[in-house]
Amino acid sequence: MQKQEVSVLVGLTLVIGVAALVARSAQQITAPELQLAPEACDLQPTWNIMDDPYNTIRKTERGWDWLSQGYIEMHPCGGGTLVMSGYGVEAGSDWPLLIASLDLEGLGSWKFDRQRSLRVKVPHGGRLSLAFLNNYYSAEQRPIQRRDLHLQEVRWTPDP
Repeated sequence: MQKQEVSVLVGLTLVIGVAALVARSAQQITAPELQLAPEACDLQPTWNIMDDPYNTIRKTERGWDWLSQGYIEMHPCGGGTLVMSGYGVEAGSDWPLLIASLDLEGLGSWKFDRQRSLRVKVPHGGRLSLAFLNNYYSAEQRPIQRRDLHLQEVRWTPDP
């Protein structure tokens, strides 16, 4: 055998050996399972303003004032009870509508056409949202008409 043939043969053997080693290693490596991280929950959840295009959702010492559309949310770790009380201001021949949802599934909706007190059972933890979406404002009439929602109490009590 000539020197050049030996070099090619050694090089080819080396390539085949590396390929076999890579193939064997690939068989031993299992792809990790793809796991989506659950949305972070809060052990002591608090309400956060999430969508307030006109900067008119206000947390005050009296509770929550919605002077325009928007929503608030929190992320409790488990189920519990949501207690709310408040009133609405009629405008445009309709009353404010409050919508509660958990992980984008409806828990209920209520018109605040009078002073109301509500207890809502929340079955499990997740993304808990309260939304006021049927806003109305008209400056064409006097006095100005605005549909507002005022919640004096929004209290979360986790299950024991």
